[in-house]
Amino acid sequence: MIEDINTLTFDSFIQTIKTIKVYRSNANKEYKVVKVNKTTLVLRDQRTKADFEVPATQVFCAMQDFGIENCTVPKMRQYVGTHAAPASAALIFWAFGRGRIHAQLKKLADLTFRIIREQQKGK
Repeated sequence: MIEDINTLTFDSFIQTIKTIKVYRSNANKEYKVVKVNKTTLVLRDQRTKADFEVPATQVFCAMQDFGIENCTVPKMRQYVGTHAAPASAALIFWAFGRGRIHAQLKKLADLTFRIIREQQKGK
């Protein structure tokens, strides 16, 4: 977990993004991380299946400039464009902001449901 944005390097930013498969926005909109490398992030809106290709450095710079909790959709537009701004803002929220708590709870819930299903199959 990144506690201080000032100590976050670009490489650790990329590594953190690589660990994310699916994430959600504050509005509970689901996105998928399709591709991650040092130049490009490809983010997919799971409902519309639209892909957004954004420069990884732009997302990182926006996070550094605004701070994690202030990377809102309107502010992200100047870095990644209008269409990719919601997916990019949600990614920062999920990976580095308060969304980390939601992510951990989702992982715990998924694990719990999987264990319950496995136990029910065994009976």
